[in-house]
Amino acid sequence: MPTEPGNTTPQRPFGRIGLSISGGGYRAAAFPLGVMDMLERLDLLRDVTMLSTVSGGTFTGMRYALALKAGQPFRTFLEDFKRDLEQVNLPTLAFEKLAKAAPLIPSGRWGVITACAQVYDEKFFGGQRFGVFWDQPPHPLTDLIFNSTEFRTAVDFRFRKSDNPKAIIGNHNVSITAEQAKQIRIADIVAASSCFPGGFEPLSFPNDFHWPDDAAGRAALESLRQNDWCPLPLMDGGIYDNQGIGSLLLRGTIPVADFGLLIFSDTDQQEPSIYQLPKPRAAGWLRLWHMNLLWWLLLAFAVVSAFISWRSIPAPWYEWPHISNLLPLATAVGTAIALIWVRSKITSALRGIPRLGLNAWDYVKTLKVNQFIDMVELRVSSLLALAASVFMRRIRRMVYDSVYADERLEKKLVPNLIYDLLLKKTYPPDFAWLEPSELMRKVAAAAEAMPTTLWFTDKQQMKDLIACGQMTMCYKLLLHIASPNTENVVQIPAHLQPIFDQARDLYLKLKADSYALVDSK
Repeated sequence: MPTEPGNTTPQRPFGRIGLSISGGGYRAAAFPLGVMDMLERLDLLRDVTMLSTVSGGTFTGMRYALALKAGQPFRTFLEDFKRDLEQVNLPTLAFEKLAKAAPLIPSGRWGVITACAQVYDEKFFGGQRFGVFWDQPPHPLTDLIFNSTEFRTAVDFRFRKSDNPKAIIGNHNVSITAEQAKQIRIADIVAASSCFPGGFEPLSFPNDFHWPDDAAGRAALESLRQNDWCPLPLMDGGIYDNQGIGSLLLRGTIPVADFGLLIFSDTDQQEPSIYQLPKPRAAGWLRLWHMNLLWWLLLAFAVVSAFISWRSIPAPWYEWPHISNLLPLATAVGTAIALIWVRSKITSALRGIPRLGLNAWDYVKTLKVNQFIDMVELRVSSLLALAASVFMRRIRRMVYDSVYADERLEKKLVPNLIYDLLLKKTYPPDFAWLEPSELMRKVAAAAEAMPTTLWFTDKQQMKDLIACGQMTMCYKLLLHIASPNTENVVQIPAHLQPIFDQARDLYLKLKADSYALVDSK
């Protein structure tokens, strides 16, 4: 590798590289391992100086940042993290935690997300604190950004370590100091970044975070609690920007001109059909007023049963042979209470209907039960599709549009999509060999199809994801370098020719065997 004049540091072929890693559960955790592995094989990973991660991608980004800080070789990091992802069953371990005593956190709240944070700490991050990135010697990455979303002002909340003294930890509305950030447990940052709606509860900052039981930890917690925004509800960073691209381009950070490439590891799936209308149920004959009548009958039966059970208990009731007679009474009373509670919730919901209130019952009581269930299902399913797909897709499109509209970024963007190898594309003249093989497409399809979960059902899933990351990164770099000019002529710069040749050799090897590099050292 050539060196810059008067400098012993190897010259960077592209200049400095910014890398963002999207969300997407374990799909987003394993795919970028292949991306980084290909960059490492091309001797480009050392040029990545800025890292922005979201949700499942934060698992990988955080572990990689810690490995760099510890001086761990990339191969060691890769094998260790692969092993942990394969062996750690997060749901099982989290629910095992839920059955035990609550964690030692200020809120004392024991939920799925706080239980997961405990598991993350034990299995992935070994109790380390964010302050490790401030320790000497300086971290090889000049900017580390781990994204979450705060629900107070509905914007990105960035847990950040930057060489730029003007960089904000948090956002312009809600920010924290470096001294406070240093005391934060790394596992809690990962939990906040990957706390996706529906699967987890919001994570309260700082109350649901674990703080050191020393002077610095207590001082950080106390100072955070003095803010008028405290407590701050945090959730998945993907709610605001699932690609983490916006954080790479923040004003006041490293100038865009200083970067030669911005690589986006994006595991969002193609969704040809976001929403399918559920098949309507047969109308049937049962109507809502029948259910109301059934409610009264059940309540009457429960009350009568309770009265009969009470009268039938021999005296004295508290003696051992007679205590078993309390079971029917307890069952009847419990049923009556449950029925009354359900009715109170329904009544409360009806009162909340504008202009109609309880009168709404007069209009809906003749609806058939199956019709009513269809109405509810359509509303709930369409709302979930809106939140999980329509909204997320719209945000993704807006982010990409804003990036590509920025003239400063021309010829610097390398969006690395998990489904890139599945897309039909026209190649420059004499570059037909870039056409992915059928085996490549098969592996990419399998990788993209993995659900957004925090576990693997088998080892093949990880193998497919890493192989897809390797192939796609190699493919996109080749396309980037071989991009035709305005005359539709490919002119590869001399300083990029060695990278191009090496990438081409690896790509052709992967065309012959898509898994050739997965297990190689």
